[in-house]
Amino acid sequence: MRETFNAAKLDEPERSVIDRAVDALIGLAAFPAEQALAISLVKRQLDTEDLWERKRQIIEQTPGLAVWRGGETFEDIGGVENVKSFLWAVLRGVDPPRVVVFIDEIEKAFAGTGTDLSGVKTEMTGTILTYMQDREADGAVFIGPPGAAKSAAAKATGGTAGIPTIAFDLPAMESSLAGASTERLRTALQIIDAVSQGRMLFIATCNSIASLPPELRRRFALGTFFFDLPRAEERETIWGIYLKKYNVSGQLPNDEGWTGAEIKECCRKAHRLGITLLQAARYIVPVSRSAAEQIKALRQMASGKFIHFLYDMCLPFEVGIHFLPLGLVETVEERLREFKDKRGELVELFLSAYPRLCQEAAGRLRTLYNPADYPPVDEVRSHFTFGWQYVSYGVPEQLREISAQFFQEEREKAVVAMSEACTEIQQVMRASLLELVRHLRDRLGDQPDGKPQRLRESTLQKLRDFLGTFDLRNVVDDQELKEQVQKARALLEGVSTDALRNMPLVRAWVREGMAEVAAQMDVLAGDRVNRKFRFDA
Repeated sequence: MRETFNAAKLDEPERSVIDRAVDALIGLAAFPAEQALAISLVKRQLDTEDLWERKRQIIEQTPGLAVWRGGETFEDIGGVENVKSFLWAVLRGVDPPRVVVFIDEIEKAFAGTGTDLSGVKTEMTGTILTYMQDREADGAVFIGPPGAAKSAAAKATGGTAGIPTIAFDLPAMESSLAGASTERLRTALQIIDAVSQGRMLFIATCNSIASLPPELRRRFALGTFFFDLPRAEERETIWGIYLKKYNVSGQLPNDEGWTGAEIKECCRKAHRLGITLLQAARYIVPVSRSAAEQIKALRQMASGKFIHFLYDMCLPFEVGIHFLPLGLVETVEERLREFKDKRGELVELFLSAYPRLCQEAAGRLRTLYNPADYPPVDEVRSHFTFGWQYVSYGVPEQLREISAQFFQEEREKAVVAMSEACTEIQQVMRASLLELVRHLRDRLGDQPDGKPQRLRESTLQKLRDFLGTFDLRNVVDDQELKEQVQKARALLEGVSTDALRNMPLVRAWVREGMAEVAAQMDVLAGDRVNRKFRFDA
């Protein structure tokens, strides 16, 4: 870079510009990098966005690779909070990825592995399996019905982190010439290796994970995430995003069972055709109706409701650990036992089909089939676990017997850590109430045409649930927050959802009261907390 700027008789750019330019040039050979840098010098300064675009064009010269240019981030996606939270942790963790490799409908991309007469797909599958294993590449699989935001979340991961998302199209790499397909695949993997400097994140979407070879699934070690149909409050968020994007408004259709993609398409049709949302909805066939049996099977396989239950009942804490108020222990214990029994039924259902699946895999994979990859049924059963344990946080008394000084130091560290934790709990609780109250206030308002907005039962129920468990979850004794909770309780006492829908005076009175609570909560909440706390003591 310095040589190029000196040759152009330009002053050396600032360090931040150099860093962005280096990111854009990583993975390119010396001559193409020098060319791209020289061409991106405009008006005596470096256009880093132009530099990135030239890098994208160079990557896309490789068959089967394309760089996503959408620019979406997690803020453009409604719902799927659990997945977004996990991906944020990956992006902020140790050795974060420099590239997202996106494989859409991976079950179709690898279809024919072990059964194609030419052996091309089997060889290509073996190549990518070896590559991911040798590089210890991170990967996750997103499974769910079509339109449930799987692809959107994968593409938004790169936009959120400010790194490129490369679409990986395996069928496009296939060639009619002997050996050319595998060679193209190796070239594509070399490009990804160079651009990512060995730090890539593979994200694959899948509509039917049962057809994926176990060897391939194991390479995606970060986990398999199920994308269900969005809940009512998630659909409201999605409507807000696309109503704004396509600049449309009006009465919303009955969206029960709709996916985010169907909500987007409804808004797009209304915008393009100049019709109302209700009219556009006539041309939408929800996947919940067209693929009801498939969705039911996917839900049974995922069986992850207990995760949402714990998030709703507990306070935020480290991943895998939930901060549970003592008053809710019995309630949570009872529900966890129910979840455990249900999971046991699903495991046995899977194990009854396991021998048949192994036989089918042997026929499909042929030379790639390794019996050692398919352990006996009893061993498989032993790997399905569902357990929990209650632990307390503090300094072990045994330390006092070892060293009084060491015990005192650890005690002081624990006091500091708990003080910080209490502060974050307080902030999270305040931010949660603020979000719920704001949402209800907004839903009690009118649309641009003067008609009341749709109010869902879940909107009110979510706030009632928070208010109902607040006294047990208020472990930091936040009196200022408690005062606002009591105001919200008084506003909702004896008020039904039907009353808010059909009685304008009640609707206006509750909305005014919620607006006052929201204004107070704005002051109390301050900066919103988006991270989870951890204890280092």
